[in-house]
Amino acid sequence: MLKPFLIEGVSPSLLSRRFDGSRVLYPAALGFAAVVVGAAAGFRPALVIAFTALVAMVAVASNLAYGIALMAAVGFQEQFAGLGGSVSLAKALGLVLLVVWFCRAASARWSGMREVGFATSHPGLAWVLVAFVAWAAVSALWAQDTSATTTSVSRFVPNLALLPITYAALRKRRHVPLVFGAYIIAALASIAYGLTRPPDPTSGGRLSGAGLNPNDLGSLLVAAIVLAVALAATSDRRPIRRWLALLAAAGCATGLFLTESRGAVLLGFGGALAVAPFAAGRGRRAVTAVWVALAVVLAAGWFVIAASPGSTHRLLHPGTAGGSGRSDLWRVALRMADAHPVTGVGAGNFRVVESSYLLRPGTTQRDIYIIDQPRVPHNIYLNVLAELGAVGLGLFIVILASALRCALSAARAFARHGDRELELLSRGLFVALVGVLSAGFVSSGVYYKDVWLLVALAPALLGLAGRRSVPRV
Repeated sequence: MLKPFLIEGVSPSLLSRRFDGSRVLYPAALGFAAVVVGAAAGFRPALVIAFTALVAMVAVASNLAYGIALMAAVGFQEQFAGLGGSVSLAKALGLVLLVVWFCRAASARWSGMREVGFATSHPGLAWVLVAFVAWAAVSALWAQDTSATTTSVSRFVPNLALLPITYAALRKRRHVPLVFGAYIIAALASIAYGLTRPPDPTSGGRLSGAGLNPNDLGSLLVAAIVLAVALAATSDRRPIRRWLALLAAAGCATGLFLTESRGAVLLGFGGALAVAPFAAGRGRRAVTAVWVALAVVLAAGWFVIAASPGSTHRLLHPGTAGGSGRSDLWRVALRMADAHPVTGVGAGNFRVVESSYLLRPGTTQRDIYIIDQPRVPHNIYLNVLAELGAVGLGLFIVILASALRCALSAARAFARHGDRELELLSRGLFVALVGVLSAGFVSSGVYYKDVWLLVALAPALLGLAGRRSVPRV
């Protein structure tokens, strides 16, 4: 028998392998795609950039935990149209996360895997979410502008969908500090962006963020400060992370004071400081009270030493100029609620009909924000009450109260398990939620994804605590 012909230097086993087309086809396909994208860049560069960003988001969001962390980062730039038209990066990422989550749930069901989901763990809250969206959609029946209602519902749906998506995403303990860190880094990036931009004369030179006005940026910075402090408190054995977290907290606090937002500083930051000692848990209340007192002293020192006289006057006289027209908007919102106490005027219709409620009893100081430049009422609770009535506001409050309860319940569960790190992070989330929701009395961020992400983290942490063993990798 003739010996097989062997090529010198080539293993016989290699010659015996079957041809693997993927080793040739995949690189060829990638090369072809690169050529097509490169050629298209010469004609429609904006479209190519949008396509590249979308592909990158799909790659990151294929892991839901990383996708949620990315959402925490891009949420601060939600008002920027990043993919052309009115489609922002946050909206596109929200759609990607929704598709990935749906595919993951469908795959688990088809493969017979028994995975406890959000609706199973929180059936009552899940029904409340559905009822809220349904009520907002039904309000199109009595709304003056149905297109505004459609837009409002299209913004509520991906925000509320963050609750089941985040619940499915946070499966390991390392995911929690990852999302917290992404939120904090995004806050610092938004501050840096505002500092590099020319002062906006319409806001009196106050610090604005990437697509965020000073008041809304300030309310989100309150949460970033608390989350950074929580990360620092859980980094006893990681001195580098601890100091970075403390520096981040100081940077966010500086940004908060530069916004000169009375609502964020007095209500948001003040509310977070007030509740912190009570939420710290046993054995930590006295120490937390001392740190809170120090924070109050440092804040007072800022306005005495570093802040401008105008900034100090603005903070100490919150009623100056009617709160920049805010009191007029509140008055109009209350008139709407009085006229339509149960149903409201329809989701997204506040700006559409607010001029119709101007000529009523009561003094109006700045009708420019009602007629020439219509604005929302800068109070998320009045906004929901005016547009969706008592029914919508009731459902809205149940959602927020459930998130607060879940955060505290998660902290208690982690404490029973002896997991100090996740306990403190859960308590930090609770305090951050209190700060953001307190600032919501003077904020217009009812649609902001970073606000809803904080709400979504609470049941996700409770779900993580409810598992018998929390993975430590």
